[in-house]
Formats: sequence, structure tokens, C-alpha cells
Amino acid sequence: MLRDYLKSLFENDGGALKIDRTTDVGKFICSLTKVSDIPQSQDLTDECVQFILPVTSHLPELFRKFNYLDPNDQKRIEDYIASYFNLDFGMFYLYGKQLGYQEKEVILNFIIDRKLDSQIGDVETLKKRKYREYEKNTKKIHHRLQMRAHTMRKAFVKAFADFNSLSYES
Repeated sequence: MLRDYLKSLFENDGGALKIDRTTDVGKFICSLTKVSDIPQSQDLTDECVQFILPVTSHLPELFRKFNYLDPNDQKRIEDYIASYFNLDFGMFYLYGKQLGYQEKEVILNFIIDRKLDSQIGDVETLKKRKYREYEKNTKKIHHRLQMRAHTMRKAFVKAFADFNSLSYES
């Protein structure tokens, strides 16, 4: 799904994606690109996405040397794209719900708008993603409330103990 999402963000040029610096994702990818005087070995599989980097004054060395992404940077890009997708989907979902659309309509409109054609029949995947995000947020809120209640309880016990010690001294 993230590969399709990337294709919705960048122009496809013969199987490679033309990265531009007009989006946050493009800037992030460009910022992680490393250069070397000698070619670096890269394990290319069918899972890999190839990028065409922009000609820009921000990164002049990219076209004088060999470009590569190390494995850690590849993972960072995957994480960033997944986070960016989650934010984009979440905002689209909330906006659609505020406009009064049904959940299935919102998800289908997101799929069509973001050109996620391979997901057209698989609305359930995005529903599950939304549900998992909801569950995670609910657990975070529950944990914060528990911590706040614990802190308040400790403060109350301390105040009560201080009050009791004052009342016996008088």
C-alpha cells in the first residue's frame, strides 16, 4: 500500500519515481541521500522503489558523485512514509466524517483520490488500520489518565498526612 501511496505523491518515470523537493516527503528523501566517490553496492529486489532525484542547488553534489541510501536510511524513509500516510489518511477520514460521509465512502474516496488502485476492493485494510490507530490512541489516553490519577492520589495522601500531623500538634 505504501508503494502505491508513494506513486500518488511522485510522478512515475519508467518505473522510477521522480522525487521533488516541493513536498515534505521529497525533502526528507533527498536529505537522507548520501554520496560517494565510488559506487556503493545496493541489494536491489522487486520490493525496491527507485528514485530519480531532482536537479537542485540545495544538493549540487548529487550529480557529481554516486548516490545511495544506506539500510538504516531506507528504514527511516519507510517509517516516515508510513507516518505521513497515517496522518494524511487520518485527516482525510476526519474531514470526510465531518462532512457527513459514511466510513466506507470516505475510505473509497481516499483510495480514489490518492490513486491507490490496488486497494479498491480492500476497504477492510484501511478500516483495520483506522481501528488499530484508535485502539493505540485509546490505550495512550488510558495510560495518561492512570498516571494522572496516581499522581493526584499521592498528592492527596501526602496532603492528608500533613493535615493529620498538623491537627495532632495543636
